[in-house]
Amino acid sequence: MLAPWGGLTRPTWNILTEAVPSHFSIQPTEGELGRRSPLLKKLYIGNIPYTCTDQDLSEWFTQAGYSTQSVTILRDRATGQSRGFGFVEIGNDEEADRAIASLNGKAFMGRALVVNEARPPAPRGPGGRGEGGGRERRGGGGGRYRD
Repeated sequence: MLAPWGGLTRPTWNILTEAVPSHFSIQPTEGELGRRSPLLKKLYIGNIPYTCTDQDLSEWFTQAGYSTQSVTILRDRATGQSRGFGFVEIGNDEEADRAIASLNGKAFMGRALVVNEARPPAPRGPGGRGEGGGRERRGGGGGRYRD
């Protein structure tokens, strides 16, 4: 059967109206929020020296006895300079908890690192850059005094 716009129609199926078995949860658990994978645990690493590279941080974790799945130091888009923090993903919860306990406050390239479990990203509001806030914009007045 052809649709009015010339395309083929297909039966509509709305997953939101279908019954979902009670043992199946669509919502992530609190521990899974902010994770790329339920098997990886993401750690926040703060107070990173600006001269540090992803490779330097990865090697430091390896020397401390922890295997990392990924290491990302956030950088300024315009200058490419480190923003002084990043994220490390570790393969399981137990190893990540041990890394937090043993590495938080340890010296790395002359600075004491902050190592915590990463929090899920804050929800963003509508709009893009530069939206919201600021004062209300109204038209300017004339140059003449009125009674």
